[in-house]
Amino acid sequence: MARLLFDSGSQKSFVRCDLKQALKLKTIRKEKLLIYTFSKRQPEERIYEVVALKINSQFPPYQSINIEALASDEITGADIYANINPRLIQSILPASCLISDSYEKTNHRIQILLGADYLYNAMSGEARKIQKNLYLQPTLFGDTLIGQIFDPEDMKQMCALHVSSNAIQNDLKSLWEIDSFLMPNESPEMKPSDTLCNFGKELTITNNRYECPLQWKSPKMRETLGNNFEVAKMRFANLEKRFKHDESLFDRYNAVMKEQIQAGIIEMCSDECFIGYVMPHREVL
Repeated sequence: MARLLFDSGSQKSFVRCDLKQALKLKTIRKEKLLIYTFSKRQPEERIYEVVALKINSQFPPYQSINIEALASDEITGADIYANINPRLIQSILPASCLISDSYEKTNHRIQILLGADYLYNAMSGEARKIQKNLYLQPTLFGDTLIGQIFDPEDMKQMCALHVSSNAIQNDLKSLWEIDSFLMPNESPEMKPSDTLCNFGKELTITNNRYECPLQWKSPKMRETLGNNFEVAKMRFANLEKRFKHDESLFDRYNAVMKEQIQAGIIEMCSDECFIGYVMPHREVL
């Protein structure tokens, strides 16, 4: 059994290469596509193998659809599952409903993407309204929930069984979860009042603008902080791992870095820069 994702925003349908190999699907032709990814103005040219396959439903009367799909190494890196309390779902579903996918998180990846070229051929009826903003869409492969499900804890958006449950407070938490460069109990000899006092003393006015030096560059603070190059290096290693899992993140990050180099905001540094305190780096795009 393979998991399938409906995507009306895709002009083509796709199948993962590992499923193609498992089913021993033969290549019937090759197609050249211009891929426009997020934040890119210029398309990337790719050549895909095209295969023909038949998709059967898991429910009686076991309807099927024949499609041609492009073979791709990956369809989506996201975990597609409904992160909603099953009891809440069961309480609003009709008794005769045959849901096409599980509500629980699974290790099974999406192996087929049904794009706009075949999507509506898979619809087997009109969507039925079961709540104010929630609809039940029958398909050849079972029923699919589309819309909003009200949860007392949070409002979750569901579209083709893909739930985005990131509440605003979670986004803010992720934004501010940045390691501080100096923990309060690591420097008992320096009190917050001392830091504020030094900050005020070092303020200057230049061309009607206030200026102050970076605190970690002051001799006293530099001695307190010590050398944390390994900490900064580990942070950047984690960033590299995220780049490998998200190519679009790397492309956007690389574009920003190039712009800042050209504008003179940042520059290449020598080995001497790594002596002393090094600010841990975190991408902000």
